[in-house]
Amino acid sequence: FVDQDGSTLLAHEIEIWNESGDSYVWVKVPQIDGGSNTDHIWMYYGNASASDGQNPTGVWDEGGNNYFRMVQHFNETNGPHYDSTSNNVDFTTVDVSTQGGTGVAKIGGADEFDRDGGVDEIMGDASDTAVDNLANYTYEAWIYPEGNQGTPSRPYGTIISKGWSDKRWICYSGGDGMLSANEAATTDALSSASSGLTLNAWNYVVVTYNNSDRMIRLYNNAVEMSYTSQTAGQGAPNDDADEEIVIGNKGVNADETFIGYIDEVRISSVARSADWIAAQFKSMNDTFNTYGPEESKPVSNTFNVTLTVTDDGSPALQDSVTKTLDL
Repeated sequence: FVDQDGSTLLAHEIEIWNESGDSYVWVKVPQIDGGSNTDHIWMYYGNASASDGQNPTGVWDEGGNNYFRMVQHFNETNGPHYDSTSNNVDFTTVDVSTQGGTGVAKIGGADEFDRDGGVDEIMGDASDTAVDNLANYTYEAWIYPEGNQGTPSRPYGTIISKGWSDKRWICYSGGDGMLSANEAATTDALSSASSGLTLNAWNYVVVTYNNSDRMIRLYNNAVEMSYTSQTAGQGAPNDDADEEIVIGNKGVNADETFIGYIDEVRISSVARSADWIAAQFKSMNDTFNTYGPEESKPVSNTFNVTLTVTDDGSPALQDSVTKTLDL
């Protein structure tokens, strides 16, 4: 992948490469001019001798700002789930019904949660310090909810949590369709919204928290939701450094399993803007850009032939002559 100048290499990460089907590649584009319909990049392929030029951490470093603290694609079908950023916020405990499944996945692979007679969850480990005590943040995920959540006594499906009642979490209620998020402090920042989420379909859920106004904002499919309640936080936020990131449940062996699929979970150390969220939504729906026609590599019809005539001592040849002909 190169920029439109034809020479600047662009960092990219291959999530899935399938020559007989769909492939998913993340490419970092340094800038997109507003209102431009000429910005473009080039993709070259078909060279079997080319080396692997992937640079996953370079895709997500945002010019060295390290705003992306964790990016999980959930494309691994067994073992840990690995963070694509340089922060190594990996998930070493993956206890789900289906790991990295491609049949229903939004992008590449997704994990299925359904309790399956027990508890489904994905847990982080001690390496998740990069997401500790974030003053500002954005949590985002693609979710595919299926009916009632959690258990009959606790009908809630937790999407992401870092601690529970005394820390921060994002929860979806299958019964009343409510989406809620909490940032714990002396007085918690808490927002709840009429869901509008679609069952048995992919929904792009984003939660932002801005320390300047201490407010949580909820987005579904890049549109800020209508709140049934919204409370600003007050006092010092609670310390969450002793808590692990958990996906699909509120904590270890807990009873608020999300029922459905989860894909593309990311955490940033900045409250993303509405425009940024809208751009991400379009990007991951493949409506942010268009594709030009395939171009064939030009075939050269130029052959260089060099003829050299040297003096062999005969009276007719007095020196050497070299001539290159382009045919």
